[in-house]
Amino acid sequence: MADKIDQRCSDRDRDEAASQLREALSTGRLDRNEFSDRLDAVFAARTMGELASVLKDLSTDLEHGSSAVGTKLALSLFGHQAIVPVHARTIVISLFSRSRVDLTVLPESARRRIIAVSLFGSTNIVLSPEQRARLDGVAIFGRKHMSKHARTQGAPTTVEVTCLSVMGSVVVAAKRR
Repeated sequence: MADKIDQRCSDRDRDEAASQLREALSTGRLDRNEFSDRLDAVFAARTMGELASVLKDLSTDLEHGSSAVGTKLALSLFGHQAIVPVHARTIVISLFSRSRVDLTVLPESARRRIIAVSLFGSTNIVLSPEQRARLDGVAIFGRKHMSKHARTQGAPTTVEVTCLSVMGSVVVAAKRR
């Protein structure tokens, strides 16, 4: 995020920041008053730098690449959901829907494990150009695919994806430079 500090933020960026604040509230890292103040600041933010300043003391796990503890469950039913995992393990279930897991905001050293279940739906996992992944699992009348840019080719694996795709798809792709 440091290279995008002056870039204008989108509604999606604000929603993701609000999600991180809700997570901090639920784990006791913020009290209700501070949560409310920061949430107001998130929705008033115009640049990525302003968003980063609101979250700077909450996102240390991501910035230093250490694994956050616990598991995050993301369930998407009959719709579309964007997910930014902040936990060491994330379970994504897409049932008749599409889910997009964006890992480009994580440093390349942050190790993550994603379990993707797509039943008549799709899960797209997007990596940064530096991140590498390993994809295991089963596709039954469905698709499981990893782009050649996301594959581990001598570089250490930072993301492990295990999938079950039944008449759906799980795709892991890295953004090109």
